[in-house]
Amino acid sequence: NRNMQFLRTKYTVKNLKRILPNAIEWTKEDAKDYTRANELYDNVINQYRRYMGHVTKWVGGIYDTPKTADQEGAIFEPAPKNMQKSAVTFLHQQLFQTPTWMLDQNLMNKLKAENGVKMIGDLQSRTMSSLYSTDRLQRLIDSKAAYANAYGLEEFFDDMHNGIWAELRRGSATTVYRRNLQKMYVDKMISLLKSGRSSRGSIGTYLRSTSSVDPMKSDIRSLAMGTLMELKKELKRKSKSGDKMTRYHYVDCMKRIEDALDTD
Repeated sequence: NRNMQFLRTKYTVKNLKRILPNAIEWTKEDAKDYTRANELYDNVINQYRRYMGHVTKWVGGIYDTPKTADQEGAIFEPAPKNMQKSAVTFLHQQLFQTPTWMLDQNLMNKLKAENGVKMIGDLQSRTMSSLYSTDRLQRLIDSKAAYANAYGLEEFFDDMHNGIWAELRRGSATTVYRRNLQKMYVDKMISLLKSGRSSRGSIGTYLRSTSSVDPMKSDIRSLAMGTLMELKKELKRKSKSGDKMTRYHYVDCMKRIEDALDTD
C-alpha cells in the first residue's frame, strides 16, 4: 500500500531522531575514541538522506501498474495530488525547516571536526536539485495537461516558494541555515531560467524512463522567470526589515535576481 509506505517513512524518521541523542551512550563500551559512535551518527544521517529521496519520488511520481492487453484501466498515471502535496509539506517540515536534531552539540563537538552548516546544506541541496530536475518538472506539466485535478507545475512552484520564503512573508529574522537554503533556491531558479540543458529522463518507472526535456521550450522557464520577478518585488518590500544579516541577505538575493534578469 503506497499510503502505508509514506506513513512508514514518517515514523522511521521519528526513530532516527530518537537514536541520534543516544549515539555516545549506546556505543561507549565499544571504543574509547568514539569510533563506533561516529559510525552510528553517519549511518543515521545516510539513512535519513535515503528517506528524503523516497519522499521526493512522490513529486511528479508515476503509478506504474503493469497490465496485459485484455485488462482495462491505465498503466501509467500520476501519483494522487494529495500524496504529492503531502510529500512537499513533509520535505518542508523535516528537511527545509532546519533539522536541528542533527546538530546536538554534545555529539558534534565529539564526533565531527566541522560544524553542521555544510552538512545540512548538502542534504538540502541534494533534495532541491532532485525536485527541480527538468524531467520531474515536465511530468508535472504533462499530468496537469491530461488530468484537470492533478498536481501541476504551478502549484508545485507555489508550494515550494511559500515554504522556502516563510520568514519573508512573516517579516521575521532568518538563520544561517535558512539563508543558505534561500540562496540555493534563488540559484536554482536562475539555472532554470538560463540553462538550455535538460535532464536525462533518469526518473521513471521500473519499465520505462521519462523523456528528457528542454526547459527553454516549456513552461519551466516561464515559471522560473515569473517566480524570480515576484520574489524580487517581495525582497524589495522587506529589505529593510528583520535583523542586519537578514537585510543583507535579502539585498544579496535581490542583486542576484537583478543580474540574472538584466543579462537574460
